[in-house]
Amino acid sequence: MEASLSTSFDSWLSTLPRWLQTGAADLLTNQASPLEGRVGTLADLCIAEATKQPAVFKAVPVGTFDTPVAGKSVRLRQIQAIVGVNALDSSAALDFGDADMAVVYGHNGTGKSSFARLTKEAAAGRARGRIHPNVFAASAPEPQATFVVQVDGHDVNAVWKQTAGPVAQLQNLHVFDREVALSYVNDKAEARYEPRRLRFITALVDLCDRVRVELQRRVSALPSALPAIPDGLVGTALANVVASLKPTMSDDELRKKVQRAANHAERMRDLDDALKAPDPAARIQAVDKALRELEPLAKMVATISEALSVGGIKQITKAKTKAATAREAATAVAALTFEQSSLPGVGEAVWQAMWEAARAYSASIVYPGHPFPHVDGALCPLCQQALGTEAGRRMVSFEEFVKGEVEAKAKAAEAEHRRLSQVLPRLPALVDWKARFAPLPGAEALVEAAHVAATATLAALGEARTEAEVPQVDLVPVQQALQARRGVLEAERALITSTQKEGERQKLVDELRGLKMLDWCNENLTALLAELARKRKVALLEAATKTTNTAGLTRKKNELATDELTGGYQQRFEQELRALGAGRLRVKPVEAKGAKGRVTFGLAITDARTSVPPSEVLSEGESRIAALAAFLADVTVAGARTPFLFDDPVSSLDIEFEEKVVARLFELARTRQVLVFTHRLSLLALLQQAAEAGAEAAKTAVGTPPVQLRRVRLDRMGTRIGLATQLSERELAVHEAAKQIAEKRLAVAEEHFQGGRVAEYEQTMKAICSDLRIVTERAVEDVLMNKVVTRFRRSVTTMNRLAHLAKISPDDCAFLDDLMTRLSVWEHSQSEEAPATLPDIAVVRHDAQRLHEWTLEFKRRKVPEAGNAV
Repeated sequence: MEASLSTSFDSWLSTLPRWLQTGAADLLTNQASPLEGRVGTLADLCIAEATKQPAVFKAVPVGTFDTPVAGKSVRLRQIQAIVGVNALDSSAALDFGDADMAVVYGHNGTGKSSFARLTKEAAAGRARGRIHPNVFAASAPEPQATFVVQVDGHDVNAVWKQTAGPVAQLQNLHVFDREVALSYVNDKAEARYEPRRLRFITALVDLCDRVRVELQRRVSALPSALPAIPDGLVGTALANVVASLKPTMSDDELRKKVQRAANHAERMRDLDDALKAPDPAARIQAVDKALRELEPLAKMVATISEALSVGGIKQITKAKTKAATAREAATAVAALTFEQSSLPGVGEAVWQAMWEAARAYSASIVYPGHPFPHVDGALCPLCQQALGTEAGRRMVSFEEFVKGEVEAKAKAAEAEHRRLSQVLPRLPALVDWKARFAPLPGAEALVEAAHVAATATLAALGEARTEAEVPQVDLVPVQQALQARRGVLEAERALITSTQKEGERQKLVDELRGLKMLDWCNENLTALLAELARKRKVALLEAATKTTNTAGLTRKKNELATDELTGGYQQRFEQELRALGAGRLRVKPVEAKGAKGRVTFGLAITDARTSVPPSEVLSEGESRIAALAAFLADVTVAGARTPFLFDDPVSSLDIEFEEKVVARLFELARTRQVLVFTHRLSLLALLQQAAEAGAEAAKTAVGTPPVQLRRVRLDRMGTRIGLATQLSERELAVHEAAKQIAEKRLAVAEEHFQGGRVAEYEQTMKAICSDLRIVTERAVEDVLMNKVVTRFRRSVTTMNRLAHLAKISPDDCAFLDDLMTRLSVWEHSQSEEAPATLPDIAVVRHDAQRLHEWTLEFKRRKVPEAGNAV
């Protein structure tokens, strides 16, 4: 029958669309739903198949469903980095390690349910609610946490944020808590487990839906790709082209039509300014004024440029060289002529200045009408002494030198150099220079640089004798800027003039609208190209979408559901009820109508004469055990070996049910990780006893390793909630607990005492005395009585234990009785008027040390032979 069913299923798969067969092959290969990128690829294959385009398709191999597939092994190792999860402290964390079963124990309000809610939310569990941050805190950060998940032996750090959704690695982690229990009893529950074929069809339905959504997304996105053309641009030539785009137009043709000229932005700005001019006549006058202001600037720059050109510089430096050379020659002649002179410098420039001053004085004031120098009976115009024969002769020789040819050439050369220097342009100060160039906006840096360069050139010309000594200045950029400004102004004038002519203005308006339409097209070029693509693709997408219809998949799943799901689930539910000791409950699962491609069920009373919901018939404890059976029947047969998390699974259950639940949890822990959150010491004790019993049994059972149990304690300190601590003295072995109190706990109390922290000291000491009293109780149960009778266990265990009771002596009883008497005061209410006095640290330490030593000694003590009992 199974082979026939498999063959039929394989044949049915081969009738599916080829793109869906490809998706099915991917699902089998990846054991997971395809990624979003793969959905896009499948959508492309769907289109190719609908349009009969060549493509590479896959097929599901025949016989694939004959071989069972093992799921992944998943373990939750740690929960850490918690932010904004209820009132959990920022340092709150849980470490489950490698244990098969971990029990998290703590009193009410220590954060157990917060951890459970967090895990259920991250795993997308059933009946989950929203995680709220601490409602009493000033800030409300987004809830988030990090889960360390081991998948097939490899650790993965998965960060969960409430806004990001569930953690993929925890998608098959199952959580059972109060809300989940209520959902199984009160609501129609969607089946969490589906046999492989049904699960595969469910995945195909989901895949079809996702591909259909992708195809519809593509269709719905296309019409909105092209924004509406602005009203002011409608009717332009390019707008008409855009409004009637043809699918035959290529992308390159469209790009060519909307290509902008190099001067597009400048032309658009000029047109806009000209058409918006409020007073065209005034603007034309302003433009004319600006043009006139440019004229003197152009002339000034041209003059400076010409004067400081290479030729101008060469002419001046050449004149400078000639004057210097002539003067050197004249000086040499003077030196020979006046070598007998008593004073140095005769014939040089300073002396010549003095000589010319004497000439002017003699000719105009002292001896007018007489040639210079006048020596006959005259006085010297310089020293005003009578000129003797020798002095007169010297004065005449001086004059002959001054009027000589060499001196004349020197003066002429110097005069020419002065003339050329005097005609050089005089630059205004930099501030004035900048002000003159105000009609040239945007060229401030260029203008300043020109002034600096020209100033340097002029300064160098004063002394330079060669062109190489003079820095070059290039005023061509300034001249080009002036010319460009002139062109802009002249174009603006012509444009404004055109706006005043009949018929010309409308042409300019249309031109401007056309340019704006070009801009719009370029801004929306992607949308224009998408519009072309839309017209080519819409028909293809609609044809492809038809192949994603899931009616055939749903019909096939409904055919398989009766045989593969309904019957199987009912049988598993009955087995779970019997395993939990609730076989007498008259309740069964019934199938209910579900969503597309889904099978749902609910619980109903068996053989009821009237239709009454189970929640109104069953007791609270019966409802809880029925819900637990429904939960386990639903999820335990899933392929993935993923963890179970139980938050107070024995709530409202009596001790008989509690023991059955513990046994079932340990059975589950042999194949997958089981996490238990509880505040009940009875459940903690039962789990510990079951673990010890399993470890004892494993010593003789070959190939049956014991279930490793890890215990984690949660505490709170004031407003700090969810603090995981080491095992307290209540969970440690008696001798270890007593030693920890003596060495560690009392050290903390001593620090409070030495620091004068009275409240902290009293609170710590009360807790220590209370815990030491509980450890003493455990010494009676575990050590003295050798666990023959223990709390939370209904059985009395005598095998291999009863003989050890012979070791008990009156001193043992007296010692333990004394401790119990003195410490019991801290387990009972006290009168506020006369509260008990705290014992000294030394006394408590002595008691703890004695209990530690007694425990070790009693365990080492040998059992006396018969007739020799103590």
